[in-house]
Amino acid sequence: MTKEQLLIDMKNCYQFIGTEGAWQTVYEHGISVADYFYDLIMHIYYKKPFSHEWRVDKILSDDIIDTIKKYIVLNIDSNNTVGGNMENIIYDMKYKSKLFFEMLTYCLYHDCGKPYCRTVDKNDNTHFPNHELVSYKKWMDNDDNKFIGELILYDMMLHRST
Repeated sequence: MTKEQLLIDMKNCYQFIGTEGAWQTVYEHGISVADYFYDLIMHIYYKKPFSHEWRVDKILSDDIIDTIKKYIVLNIDSNNTVGGNMENIIYDMKYKSKLFFEMLTYCLYHDCGKPYCRTVDKNDNTHFPNHELVSYKKWMDNDDNKFIGELILYDMMLHRST
């Protein structure tokens, strides 16, 4: 299996109903997470107005912002939208900021195992048991970037601890 096949399977796997009542695929969710992360970084670095609704005053302390700035070294044009296509933005970052590229790639692929562990219960509720482990294995089968793999593996840690 290739990363291209992972993306195809992510595009064909529905995971939940979104805010507008429309079903969202695993791929659409990954693009949305990457888009929010990009929005956050553009705000932190360039004071660009948010494109999305955020509660940053409750989430971001000065220490967190300083840490992000320390580790994500940006060498990009703040007006760079690459046609507004998140896949193109991720690809473009590959050559400009390694960590930013890795974080955007993680955002896109963080649920890449969901198509392979999706179940539907008797009440028609969708579940993805152990999806983070399945996602980690699918990622590592296709890419040797262990940093992204471990982000994928531990993705649910924050969700389960809050």
